[in-house]
Amino acid sequence: MFIAGLVLFVGSLKFIVWPRMDSPHEADAIAVVAGAHDGREQYALNLAKAGLADVVLLSNPYGPDDSLMNDFCGAAQDVRILCFDPAPSTTRGEATAIATTAKSEGWKTIMVVTYRPHVSRVRYEMAKRFDGEVTVVAVPRSIPESRWPYAYLREMGGFTKTVLDSAQSFSEQVRSAATRLLPNL
Repeated sequence: MFIAGLVLFVGSLKFIVWPRMDSPHEADAIAVVAGAHDGREQYALNLAKAGLADVVLLSNPYGPDDSLMNDFCGAAQDVRILCFDPAPSTTRGEATAIATTAKSEGWKTIMVVTYRPHVSRVRYEMAKRFDGEVTVVAVPRSIPESRWPYAYLREMGGFTKTVLDSAQSFSEQVRSAATRLLPNL
């Protein structure tokens, strides 16, 4: 059991501490998933102003009293900014809202900005919901060593919930299909 736990821990480091990192490039839109106000909103806006996208899509689950988001969502900018309150207020809710907006806007490519430990989970959730090209970039900032245990546990918890929810959803789909195909059982 110890060996299995050690293998899981070491393997998970690849996805959380050293995720596959994309480089910013042109996209139809840049989306920012919520989290700490760690510069990701401004980073996305700067990428758009540099000509990588005409639209920035900002997740704003913070409520009406968040002055930073009010500045981004309410002020005139050089690029088009769309703000949304994800439902639910989770990575899955954000990915669903981003994919829905992309479909209605006709976008084929999206760059998503988050922070490094969250990159793999954002990539996974977006791949489940968006058929186009997804680039996931991390805001360029260092994370203090003291924050890594929290970031690791938070992302492992998020991945675990995602996997369990996916398994439950699959189980419900199988049960529903079986009920339709074999109604008398």
